[in-house]
Amino acid sequence: MAQPWGEFMRRHKNLNETITSIIVALLFCAPACAQQRGVPQRSGSDSPARVPARPPDIISDNLDRVAASADQILEVVNKEAGLMVELKRLLAQDAGVSGQILEESDLTDVAVAERL
Repeated sequence: MAQPWGEFMRRHKNLNETITSIIVALLFCAPACAQQRGVPQRSGSDSPARVPARPPDIISDNLDRVAASADQILEVVNKEAGLMVELKRLLAQDAGVSGQILEESDLTDVAVAERL
């Protein structure tokens, strides 16, 4: 049996109000959830994980030894044009911090390879 037009519109209005309320609630809850994710929660029974005390200079010394050769870097960078552009951008930024003004010839692929 067909419902009268007024009844249909009333139910449709209630549905719109419900959906709008849910969307507004989600918009206000999402930032609160995002803030809580950054802070790890601990219960009273948890004991903090113990990390052996290591002098920071040992760690930084070890990390200084981690590197790729210039040939390995160029192989990867040449496969992806976007990576070469990003590398050139970083080189230009580094030069700017050092007070250097670069010319176009300083940022050619050959010049970048020589700098590596």
